[in-house]
Amino acid sequence: MAGTKTSPPMDTNLQRWQDWGDRHASQLFLMPAVLLVLVMSIFPLIASLYLALTRVKIAQGGFDITFIGLANFNKLIFGREQRHTIGKIGEPTLFGWILFIAIAILLIWSIKRLVLRRTTLTVTHGAIAAAIFVLIGLGVGHFLFGYYTIEGEPPEMGYLGMLAWGSFCTFVALRILWLAIGPLLPGEWPSAGPILGRLVAITIALYLMWITVHTFTTLPNEEGNPTGIPGTLLITLYFVIFGVSLQYILGLGLALLLTGDLFGKRFFRVVFLLPMMITPVGVAYMFRMVSNTSIGPLTPLFRTVFGVGGDYSWAAQAHSARIGVMLADIWQWTPFIFIVLIAALEGMAQDQREAALVDGATNWQFFRYITLPQILPVSTTIILIRLIEAFKIVDLPFVMTRGGPGTATEPMTLHAYQAFKASDFGGSAAVAYLLLFLVTYIGLNFINNARPLAEELSS
Repeated sequence: MAGTKTSPPMDTNLQRWQDWGDRHASQLFLMPAVLLVLVMSIFPLIASLYLALTRVKIAQGGFDITFIGLANFNKLIFGREQRHTIGKIGEPTLFGWILFIAIAILLIWSIKRLVLRRTTLTVTHGAIAAAIFVLIGLGVGHFLFGYYTIEGEPPEMGYLGMLAWGSFCTFVALRILWLAIGPLLPGEWPSAGPILGRLVAITIALYLMWITVHTFTTLPNEEGNPTGIPGTLLITLYFVIFGVSLQYILGLGLALLLTGDLFGKRFFRVVFLLPMMITPVGVAYMFRMVSNTSIGPLTPLFRTVFGVGGDYSWAAQAHSARIGVMLADIWQWTPFIFIVLIAALEGMAQDQREAALVDGATNWQFFRYITLPQILPVSTTIILIRLIEAFKIVDLPFVMTRGGPGTATEPMTLHAYQAFKASDFGGSAAVAYLLLFLVTYIGLNFINNARPLAEELSS
């Protein structure tokens, strides 16, 4: 009808909220679960960090909690617990020095490749930047070296230790400062974060290697005992590096063997999975029984073949005890790597395999240029998973050796448990946070180095 006014479309706040809800319905349904996971993940980190910065004493009616700052970390790294965590420093052997120099050359070569790829710095500018980095790191480290003492004596850090801790603290402070003022700076400012991060990582690696050769490979004293004793930090790295490496090598070898024309390979696939189905405590008791040289099932073999009598105890020697714990861990977790790698090998593209066979490629060429690049992404994933799990090893050494003899088989997880059992809750939380830093350092460096390797092998 003429003169009739049409009503405008409804555009109320309620309608707008309904439209917004329709567009974000999937996120709204998932948000409660995401928040729950975040709370369950972040709350233990915050609570343990609070405990690491406090001294907790059992008092009448509850607990007496006193804030002490970084004193728990000072105790572990520089104080009276330094020999328990880092170890007792001794005089390295010639083999130890050769090993340290070889690792140092390899790390310096890797940082040279990184700088040439990531930046356009000349050799002169790179040398100047490295010198500034070393001077700042040594300056901050010297402050830490002089400030923290063990009953009036400076800690056994060395110049490399001062550089490692000083550069790490400086890098963390610079990153926090950059996050705070970086968005406020005008224009695009170049960030040297990746290069500095790699320099700090390599410096820490050199420091860890320095501690290793000064504790693991040391000259004996007058009584014939080694002058250096590794701490729980190095024992953890020992189980992680050697254990995971051997697990991957054995798992890959078994997977390659059982993807070929082997008689009874289905039977072996099932048998190889059995160790992973046993609980770690059961594995520990089994290896403890098998290694018994007096009443164990392999006692006749020990006596006739190896000439070991019933008075010999493998757990009484540091090296044999560590090897025993590591063998138990390898026996249990090699099947995990084996089953994942055999699935990756069976999922490889067949056209490349057939083309390589037609071209007359050798077994090594076939593995190097075809098999390895295709399974490398899967390999990096399972190695990272096993690295993280290996850092948490506690049941095998606890049941088999109780961390002994001394602290020869005591990883950081068992160190934290022993501190917790002694009611040192702050010290236990500090050990756990040091382990968290170590896992993060190893994991990030493994990912950053495995990705370029995968790209080079795939090209």
